[in-house]
Amino acid sequence: MKELHQKSIDEIMECFDFAKVESVMISISWGWYDGTGISIPSINDLKGLALRLLTDCAEAKHNNYYTGTGGLWAEKINSDYFSLKFVLTEWDNFGDEKIEDEVELQASKERHSSPFTGLEL
Repeated sequence: MKELHQKSIDEIMECFDFAKVESVMISISWGWYDGTGISIPSINDLKGLALRLLTDCAEAKHNNYYTGTGGLWAEKINSDYFSLKFVLTEWDNFGDEKIEDEVELQASKERHSSPFTGLEL
């Protein structure tokens, strides 16, 4: 791994708010399957997964690469920039045809709705 990549990953691992992620996961009872059942991951579990995802990005041969699981999303951008996110909800319009009116918009929202709307953090 390039030294620049390692420094970037170290900075992200130091600055990312894993405690906030853990707090959100506890508040919405979001667990991961651990081989025997579902449990809420510890901060160490979150850090371990984040490091694996970021390392996968750094080692990818592509200039732009992303990977994610369990709510964590890591990305390599233009070969040398990295990002780590915890994604609770996301919206896109991929696969939707152009929405012409309010009825279609409401139907689209219902198809993409999240059970976590209104969550206070």
